[in-house]
Amino acid sequence: ETQLERVLNSTGTGAGLRVLLTEIILPVKRGQEQKAQVLADELSKITTQDEFSQAARKYSAAPTRATGGRVKWQKFDELPAVLKPLIFGLAPGEVTEPLRIRNAIALFQLRGVEETLYTQPKVGNIDYLTYTYQSSDIEISTKLTSEVNHCDDLYSIAPENPSHILKHFS
Repeated sequence: ETQLERVLNSTGTGAGLRVLLTEIILPVKRGQEQKAQVLADELSKITTQDEFSQAARKYSAAPTRATGGRVKWQKFDELPAVLKPLIFGLAPGEVTEPLRIRNAIALFQLRGVEETLYTQPKVGNIDYLTYTYQSSDIEISTKLTSEVNHCDDLYSIAPENPSHILKHFS
């Protein structure tokens, strides 16, 4: 009951974070890995947004090349897991270390950070169990109180008590 009540009463709001990035995706051709890495290391030292965008127009293989590598606002939580720690430590204007990806090296410059309101999606369906037994059965009451922390714990107790009724609802 407590878990169900918590889910139903949760406000589901809080703070979120979104980031504004510019990207450069350098293609890495076979036999030219070292050359691509040297260029990526140079590009990672860029400190201005204009210079990084110029480099994106010149070197990037990403579709954002035409817009100077500029990417629209992205929810931080929706970024790829490998990218989050690289972006999280940046200040606006700073560039990530070169990140090796399949057949390419990626670089990202942070252009902006913004806190947003976060609203947790509404729960569409709640699963729960009921367990019915004789109220005079003190032994089972004691066992349930001491051993059941979660609904799923009832699945191990119910088979031992064939006269009890365990029902699943969704």
